Formats: sequence, C-alpha cells, structure tokens
Amino acid sequence: MIPKMATLALCIVTVFTVSVVGMAACGSAGSVAEQPAVTQTSGTVDETSTTTLKESTVVLAAGSSAAFTHFYHNVDEFIASDQTELIIQGRVVAYRDVLVYDQSAFRVLEVEVEHSFKGKSASKVYVYDEGGIIPLKDALPVVGAHINLSTLTEEQLADRVVDFRPQAGEHLKVGDKVVMFLYRNVNKVPEEVSYQVVMSAYGRYTLDPATGQYVRPDLDAAPGGGWETHVSAREMEAKLAPELVR
Repeated sequence: MIPKMATLALCIVTVFTVSVVGMAACGSAGSVAEQPAVTQTSGTVDETSTTTLKESTVVLAAGSSAAFTHFYHNVDEFIASDQTELIIQGRVVAYRDVLVYDQSAFRVLEVEVEHSFKGKSASKVYVYDEGGIIPLKDALPVVGAHINLSTLTEEQLADRVVDFRPQAGEHLKVGDKVVMFLYRNVNKVPEEVSYQVVMSAYGRYTLDPATGQYVRPDLDAAPGGGWETHVSAREMEAKLAPELVR
C-alpha cells in the first residue's frame, strides 16, 4: 500500500544539503492572479496559529527520495490501479505549506476541478502534495541537527525557510493545470475530505503551456524501463475518456 501521511517520514530517506540561494518570493494562499505567500500551520495540524512570510532567505534545501512499493510507468497503469481512487483534471487556485506531525512537509493544494474521470469529486478538492517551504523555526524538529544555529541572529532565524523538495519534482504553484491520480487521505487534518498523490510527485502531470504536453519528473531507478515523462494533451484526454475509466 502507499504509505499514509502519519508514517511517511518512516519510509523517506532525506538528504540535506546547505544551499543559500538568495531571496525566494513566497506568499499566502491567494487567487489565480496572485503569487501566494507561504502560510505554515505551526507544529501539528491540530493547531490553528499561522506564520506568513512574504520574502525569506532559503537557508537549507532538503531533497527526499521515497521507497515505493509499486512503480507506475505511465498513465494507463495509474488508471488500472485500485490505489487510484480519484482522477481529476483541474487548476491550482491556492496553496499553503504545512509541517505535519513535526516531521513531514506538505504543500496543501486547493485544486479547482474541471473534469473528474474516476470517483466522485467536489468542485474543489484539497490535495496534500509532498514538499513545501517551511519557516526554519518551525522546521527545526526535522533539520535542527544540520544547521549551526549559533551563527544566526533571532531576526535571521525568523526570516529563514527550508525548502523541502518533493522527490525530483518542482513545487506546484497557483495557476498550474494538472492531471492528478489521488487516494483518500485518512489522516487527521483540518479538511473534512482531502487527498494525497499516488506515488508522490510522480502521480501528478502538469501541463506545459509552451509544448501543450503534460509532464512529470523522470525516474532513472524505475524498473523495467519505459518510464513516461510526457503526454500530449490530446492523448491524455483520450486515455481519460470517462468510458475508459472504471
């Protein structure tokens, strides 16, 4: 089975590398026309206090790789899998970045659904996508051992963020058009109904406006070869035709 949120940190090996990369524009969940600011729910998801950072220095880039129980080489395999409970095409209209249970970073995406190809979907769904940009002071339970805090002033500590990168993928942002293969999130989170992505960043395809293709990260370690990274919009629509998805 795909690991659930509460146990995700147990099956992820995280490699930390310090990389000060200047100023990163971050913002709060906003409309399509706005670049959202980073909004982070402090501590566990049961708490309601938030911290918003408009511009902060990225002090640590934390990449992760997960041990998967199953590899989905292409769209057809996602469609056929029982682990895929919901298939949607939509657009990201807002997000917030959270640290769940003081151990795993997620970007909580609000996705406006244009088409639902499998499962019953509301007009908007919440998707917990692995990775996110978390204030350093809130991420210390995860990365504190990798940073010399004595070199930072209180002001710097409050202004730094940690960029948790999802697998080999980029963070989704407001305005991105996506096709997502999802399963129901069973963990305790603020939303009554939310989802996670099957096979993490590899279970979401993002439309590249320049080429008209849906793309996802490459994965050299995938067994058997034939790893699909690009699907034309026309081919994607044909594969996801309602009569083809059971």
